[in-house]
Amino acid sequence: MSAYLSHLHSLRHWLTSSLAAVFREALAIEQPAGSSPGWLAACQYHGVAPIDEAERETIRRGQKPLRGAPVMELSQMVTSVVRQARQSLHAVPNDGSPAGESALEQLRILLDRVDREVVAAYKLAVLPKRQGMFGNVLAHHQESSTPSAAPSAHVFTCRTCGAPRLSPRDFNCPFCGNHMATES
Repeated sequence: MSAYLSHLHSLRHWLTSSLAAVFREALAIEQPAGSSPGWLAACQYHGVAPIDEAERETIRRGQKPLRGAPVMELSQMVTSVVRQARQSLHAVPNDGSPAGESALEQLRILLDRVDREVVAAYKLAVLPKRQGMFGNVLAHHQESSTPSAAPSAHVFTCRTCGAPRLSPRDFNCPFCGNHMATES
């Protein structure tokens, strides 16, 4: 395997493990729009400034998340990871081989979709489902009459690499290519 192809494989592995760790850490926070020591460490590592408690409270009132880190922080973190990966693409010169060109194209396609789709998958996991035109009225009416169960979030992740499923269309992991089969 050429140095270039090895670099691309290593970069894809780093991207996968970084995004899986960020997603897992954000989702592990039980308090809506909350934080944790692990999340703060991840923010610092990726150069993302955590939002203050007043802004977290505004997010809780406005978005009404069920759990997890604020979507805005996760979005900035994913953008940082993708930016680092894009910068690393140029660290080793392209060897011009068909295998190298193919691996580069696959990685570029993945980077193009990851930024928005990881955030979209996270929103589906932590924000309440939209219920149509009368959903808010009915939900408000139901809240006042019966207590609801504690919220829970289920996200499909790859059983091999732990990366989140980006889209309901993904039956194979866009990161490692293996079958998506576990729920966390």
